[in-house]
Amino acid sequence: MPELRIRAVAGRALYHDSQVPTGQYPNPFCKVQVGGQAQRSAPQVGRYPVWNNDFVFHVVDPHTDEIVITIEDNVYCEANYVGMCRVPVSAFLHGQPVEQWFPVTRGTEPRGEVNLRVQFINTPQVIVTPVVSSNMGLQEAQLQAQQAQLQQQQAQLAQQQQQQQLAQQQQQLQQTVQLRQQQDAAFQQQQVSAQMAANQQQINAQQAQLQQQRVALAQQQANMAAMASTPVYLPPQPTVYMPSQPVYVQQPPMYVPQPPVVVGGPAYVVGGPTVIVDQPVYGYGGGYSYGGGEVAVGAGVGLAAGMLLGAAIADDHGDGGFFD
Repeated sequence: MPELRIRAVAGRALYHDSQVPTGQYPNPFCKVQVGGQAQRSAPQVGRYPVWNNDFVFHVVDPHTDEIVITIEDNVYCEANYVGMCRVPVSAFLHGQPVEQWFPVTRGTEPRGEVNLRVQFINTPQVIVTPVVSSNMGLQEAQLQAQQAQLQQQQAQLAQQQQQQQLAQQQQQLQQTVQLRQQQDAAFQQQQVSAQMAANQQQINAQQAQLQQQRVALAQQQANMAAMASTPVYLPPQPTVYMPSQPVYVQQPPMYVPQPPVVVGGPAYVVGGPTVIVDQPVYGYGGGYSYGGGEVAVGAGVGLAAGMLLGAAIADDHGDGGFFD
């Protein structure tokens, strides 16, 4: 019949912190079960026990049987139960020895790990158990005591390390929170400053606009005052000239006979044709004096009037005139 050789080597980080009272140390042992067979190891002190106990089991069905490891404690654990793990026998059918850590759980909560060395053997072999003398038993007891002390020291050291790590984590968390608060405060201050700057710009723009309105109002008032003090000159109305219609008056024809003109010496009879004039006729005449040589010129209406006026002027200035 196939055999399954199992060595319960050690355990680590067994129990939960709430299961072990402060300042006390547990005393766990390992119970191994395959099919309907069960064996247990000797108890060891601490959360990191070292058992190194060997067990041999006969395997009925290597494809369905399981290795069930149960960690128990008769001192500190409720119902003597710490946790357990299950490993299928089929995982070791290759026949090579396997040593590894397997997780121990209680329900869904972790309860540490257990180290097992497992080997599956198809043919039965004779197991030779060495004879242990009393001296060897004493030495083994001393060694176990030393291991227990070492485990206690390791447990204390692990607890101190955990406390230090927890303190460091808390300190880092506090520093992170403080830094975050400072960053938030700086960001809020920046937002407030930006809002104040925007408000100030808006106020400045409103003041500039109000100043422009004041200047425009003052300019309008000055323009109105200047207009009130300046007289208003209305341009003269253009004169409308109405052209009058020409009036044509038909004058009756006039017949003016020209008298003869006698000038000194031989008599000259000057006569002119009858002139019909529709408008007044203007003429020029002149008289001559043979004695004094004066010449007089006169202007009159018609040729005769001119000649008579000229003769009169010549007679007034010397002898030999027309009227002399």
